[in-house]
Amino acid sequence: MDGDMHDPLRRLRDRLMRELRRAAAEEGVSDADLLALLAFETGALLACQDPGVLMPEEGVDLVWRNIAAGNLAALAIMSSERHRRN
Repeated sequence: MDGDMHDPLRRLRDRLMRELRRAAAEEGVSDADLLALLAFETGALLACQDPGVLMPEEGVDLVWRNIAAGNLAALAIMSSERHRRN
């Protein structure tokens, strides 16, 4: 997902995050618990990958690259919002 994301993947991410945030709010789930849940599910998905298609090291690298990309995107959004308020 890092770098150039295709439209279907972007739409799916947006849809999943919208639903996840809505459900978390309805259930009263904290951000920390949501993070733990997503980390758990990421680990489970990583373990289920076909090693003939994605070696474990490649999967871990993919996850780390996307964590970094998500952090940068979030920081850019927060910085942009801060500049709009000033």
